[in-house]
Amino acid sequence: MTTSPRSTESGGPTVLGIGVDVVSLERFSRSLSRTPGLLMRILTENELAERVRLVAVPGLPVSGTPRESERELPSDGPVAHAPGDVAAAAAFSVKEAVMKSLGIGLTEASLSDIDTAAPCSGLDEVSLSGRARQRAESLDVARISATVEITGRYVLAEAYAWA
Repeated sequence: MTTSPRSTESGGPTVLGIGVDVVSLERFSRSLSRTPGLLMRILTENELAERVRLVAVPGLPVSGTPRESERELPSDGPVAHAPGDVAAAAAFSVKEAVMKSLGIGLTEASLSDIDTAAPCSGLDEVSLSGRARQRAESLDVARISATVEITGRYVLAEAYAWA
């Protein structure tokens, strides 16, 4: 997308859409174990490679300690999740947030139209293809960025569609 960015009166770039998504790591991990082909349907080749890379890193932390905001939830201590599952959940959450920022759902675009690259790194530039890209172009979106927060139990993604 190579449109020139629009600015607000204060001179900053314009946010055309914001999307937020929360994924329960426990629920996502259960879905992966119940549905063998799920990863192939929701992740791009780049995201699958990132998941494989994370699984192969020895000594990578695989658990999280609940934060203050999660302490009211029933807990028996830290919750362990495989790094590859966390990366896949982060990618999925970003994809859902991106779709919301564009005002579309799964009937208008495919999850594989959105490539999050390395979703566990924090702030991502997100690449679009197919119908997601067409939608972004129709809205004059110049770029999509996303932030990801991973806690012991959840992944929170926010996506911003910029003019």
